[in-house]
Amino acid sequence: MNKILKYIIIALPITAFTTINNTSKSIQPLPVDVCAFKNTTFKNGEKLIYKAFYSVSGIYVAAGELELSTKLTKYLNKPVYQVTGNAKTLSSYDFIFKVRDVYTSYLDTATLFPVRFERDVQEGNYTNKQKATFKQAEKKIITDKETYKTNSCTLDVISALYACRNIDISKYKTGDKITFNMYIDEEQFSMYVKYMGKEKVNTKFGSYNAIKLRPMLIKGNVFNGGEGMTMWVTDDKNHIPVRIESPIKVGGVKIDLMSSSGLLNPMTAKL
Repeated sequence: MNKILKYIIIALPITAFTTINNTSKSIQPLPVDVCAFKNTTFKNGEKLIYKAFYSVSGIYVAAGELELSTKLTKYLNKPVYQVTGNAKTLSSYDFIFKVRDVYTSYLDTATLFPVRFERDVQEGNYTNKQKATFKQAEKKIITDKETYKTNSCTLDVISALYACRNIDISKYKTGDKITFNMYIDEEQFSMYVKYMGKEKVNTKFGSYNAIKLRPMLIKGNVFNGGEGMTMWVTDDKNHIPVRIESPIKVGGVKIDLMSSSGLLNPMTAKL
């Protein structure tokens, strides 16, 4: 149950765009169209709040919450978006497995690629703090432990979500795979998300016209691997994730958008 709760609160919402399919010590260059993103989907002050649900016998019970917020600030005297993800279990689950995790990414406002990533984790009795500085032009990532060679188009788990919100879906057809490079836990990975077309999705907090995406998952303690996870983002100019759904080895999980504020564009996808 501890591992299930951890993945409900942390792995699903934050890695929905960034789940990995293979490890690579020598990352291949990305296609040119994903080496820079023009931000048209979010702004300073956006806040998204999600609720996570877990089910064993078909009845979903609330287990935790995730808040994603953006702030326009400066890092090394350059303008950046500071994007913070706060994930936590509900108080009623804290006695089973308490999660209080904070992920922060500082995104270059011109490209949306990260210049800095910080992770402050409290999961049960486990705590961990990580920091990484991205030197995109120099093709390296610097941590307290090591300097990693990479390419100039490497994302972290938070920046991947916000960069993917700015992909021009009109360039892709159903079944196309959109590939990325990602750094997490002092490793680099190649991953993809598959575009699955458009459809209406009904969540616990509203119905939306949505873009359907399917990330590749690694087989592990909780997930069975393959393309079992599905994510729906608003089919409007915001591209906000409104539902993430996946079977796991025991039951299933759903993450639904509960509220949003400070949006850059009108929420025209909500029905």
